[in-house]
Amino acid sequence: MAILRNPLVWQGLFAVIFLAFMAADVPWLRAAVPFLAVAAWVYIGWRLFAERRAMQVALAPAPPPIDRSTPLPPRIKGQVTAPETGPAIDITEMRAYLSDRLVGQDVAAGQIARGIFRRMAQERRDKPVFTALLSGPTGTGKTEMAKAIAGYLYGDPNSLFRVDCGNVLGEAGLQTLIGSPKGYAGSGSWGALTSHLRTTPSTVLLFDEIEKAVTSPQAPMAKLLLSLLDEGVCTEQSDGTKVSARDAVIVLTSNAAHEKLGAVAERYRDEPDELIRATKDALRDHFAPEFLARIDLVTSLAPLDDAGRARIIALHAGRIGRTYGVEVESLDASFVNEGLRRWATLQGYGTREVIRWIEEVTADQLIQARSDGRKKVGLAWTDGAVEVTRP
Repeated sequence: MAILRNPLVWQGLFAVIFLAFMAADVPWLRAAVPFLAVAAWVYIGWRLFAERRAMQVALAPAPPPIDRSTPLPPRIKGQVTAPETGPAIDITEMRAYLSDRLVGQDVAAGQIARGIFRRMAQERRDKPVFTALLSGPTGTGKTEMAKAIAGYLYGDPNSLFRVDCGNVLGEAGLQTLIGSPKGYAGSGSWGALTSHLRTTPSTVLLFDEIEKAVTSPQAPMAKLLLSLLDEGVCTEQSDGTKVSARDAVIVLTSNAAHEKLGAVAERYRDEPDELIRATKDALRDHFAPEFLARIDLVTSLAPLDDAGRARIIALHAGRIGRTYGVEVESLDASFVNEGLRRWATLQGYGTREVIRWIEEVTADQLIQARSDGRKKVGLAWTDGAVEVTRP
């Protein structure tokens, strides 16, 4: 078969046939000879070209084999000593600090202190230092917990960046945080969140009432939070700069399912692990499971009893007195009872309304006491008004 692929054999065969046709005395054979000759030479030329191409391919160097072996790491010479990494905080001290600041929230204080302690000890920098979702009824101190964390870590309860998620709905609201894309109004300046992170990388980021903005995984705020929680990075839209949030503590608060979570916090007050599981179960109707899975701690704050509320009234009465330059040393039970009664009527508005009431009813009397040269006072509730008494 190989001899038939040789073009010279075919050339000789066609030459014999050509001569036979020429010798024959048949008119139609003589007429067909030129066509047969052309066809023969076309075939011979094609075969010569094919053979030449085949020889070129055969003589071409073979491509080098693909190296799929695992590369070996360089050898390490000498003795390696890993640097000692210790916690940047005292877990016991932080738990006590948060418990003192947040009345009746010892469980959450312990969970947060332990979580931050572990993250700082690991020096994990591919994500934020710690992330927490604090849920539960209004008035349990979710926002105050974020301030307390900032107070312990950075020495100032106000050294945090607060986002009221009810005011940053949609793309327009998001642009106030991370800037506007090029060509849009306001694209010449950075957003408030990216500016804060650029100047203050070690901070507490508080996203209040997150359920108002994270209504679905496709919501603009949800996309921003996924980037922050996953990578510890957010991108300034005006110029594409990536800003790190890996030195930040991120606190999210939510009032979703607050009635159910109030009961959950009461039931699992002494079982922190079960409290986390039950809280996630209660929030599944409000947040996607993949969103909750990205948060280090998802927990509920316990509703306050009357003793806890009384203590909060006393704490804020003392704080308000100091803002007016007067030390409130004592509170009569009549004042506390009136505060508890007001709190019960303002059940759905949380602690802020009670604090506002305390300042409203005491401000004028405290100012007058300071004008009279009094440094320390007591407060009582008499005939529907505050009475300044001796401490």
